[in-house]
Amino acid sequence: MERHLLDYEQLSQRLGIKLGTLYSWVSRGQIPHVRLSGKLVRFDPKTIEEWLSARSVSDESSPPGGKSIPSPERNGISGEATAAGRTRQ
Repeated sequence: MERHLLDYEQLSQRLGIKLGTLYSWVSRGQIPHVRLSGKLVRFDPKTIEEWLSARSVSDESSPPGGKSIPSPERNGISGEATAAGRTRQ
């Protein structure tokens, strides 16, 4: 079984990110990689695809702009808002 591993430049182009960003992610352990020797790092395309899939966000779960606004109930706030903006219990 032959495994084709990607180098930094190949993966940064595939992901559309700067090379420096990829180096940073590797140094912080934020992306799966294979360290063949002290400075020689490669990336398994299959592992990277799985890593990306695990981080994908569906369009249905996030509103436009990507920021989620939690409901008051989720923040432990309940009750009825008054005209002054206070919550009545």
